[in-house]
Amino acid sequence: MGMRRGNGAGGVCIALMALVGCSISGMVDRVTGEDVNRQVRAQGLPAHATVLEIWDTGVKVNDDPVIGFRLEVHAEGRPPWVGETKALVSLIHIPRVQPGATLPVRYDPAEPSRIALASEEERELEPAAGTILPTGPVRIDDDLFVEPIADGVWLHTSYLQLERFGNTPANGLVVVAGRDAALIDTPWTDDQTRRLITWVAERQQASINTVVVTHSHQDCAGGLRAAHRAGARSYGLARTAELAEARGAEPPQVRFTDRLDIQLSGRSLELRFMGPGHTEDTIVVWLPDVQVLFGGCLVRSAAATTLGYTAEADLARWPATIEALQKRYGQARLIVPGHGRPGGAELLAHTLDLLRERQ
Repeated sequence: MGMRRGNGAGGVCIALMALVGCSISGMVDRVTGEDVNRQVRAQGLPAHATVLEIWDTGVKVNDDPVIGFRLEVHAEGRPPWVGETKALVSLIHIPRVQPGATLPVRYDPAEPSRIALASEEERELEPAAGTILPTGPVRIDDDLFVEPIADGVWLHTSYLQLERFGNTPANGLVVVAGRDAALIDTPWTDDQTRRLITWVAERQQASINTVVVTHSHQDCAGGLRAAHRAGARSYGLARTAELAEARGAEPPQVRFTDRLDIQLSGRSLELRFMGPGHTEDTIVVWLPDVQVLFGGCLVRSAAATTLGYTAEADLARWPATIEALQKRYGQARLIVPGHGRPGGAELLAHTLDLLRERQ
């Protein structure tokens, strides 16, 4: 009986210790914000964020501080936003989270103000050999961002409020080769294009002297007049020029019918018409030195659930065009769609799936 009583007392002690431990753990989680962060990490969507400001909350756990963060968050399918969070940060990692740093985060899509830094394990993952580390988007203005995606290649994303689609992002590329630079598609507007040209001149010390427009819509050629006034020479399909002129829009200057190669201080830009799809005049641009394909509006992002604007699409022949892209550029390291985040060859397969669903 004494032994049983001893076991009972021990069990009570263990239970009390566990209860105290749980209480302490719960209190620590609340103080550090880890209770909320754990929920957001488990259920939230991935994104990345630029650190705008940090501060010491005055709370420490084992001499490690709980840091407050003000972040500019960038996530697929929505404009950037600013939010705050807090996290327990090891002292040895403080240099990594200073203002200007880009950090992986997760956010609650139902309440985007709920943001959590990615787990320590995610932040500590070593990149594979040869991987180009993204530094995240760089804000030029509220409606204009750039992001490095390959050596000397930047993704530019501009936003315009559209009646049917809301605040809509559109992608293009900046390709830099020494003192020369090319735009693959302009931003939506002349004003955005002027700001992008200025950013390239000031931050890349390069002049945009070449512009390629991949079709006649505003998300590709809306800033062409500003580019021409800045001294750039533009290239596009003859059909793109005809469609632009019919709308009263600025047309590309140099016109071709199916293929054209442009040299930019030793870098090749291969312009190809692979067939109709989103429009009758949509082309792609291949950058062979970095194995990047700008698929433009022919290609849908992984997050896309529809084909987008199809009033001028050739839905019957679009699948064959995508199959031609798969055959020719299936080895691409990166494929950039006209809207949404870049990806790999899976974007071509996804676009085909959407087309088949539509038929």
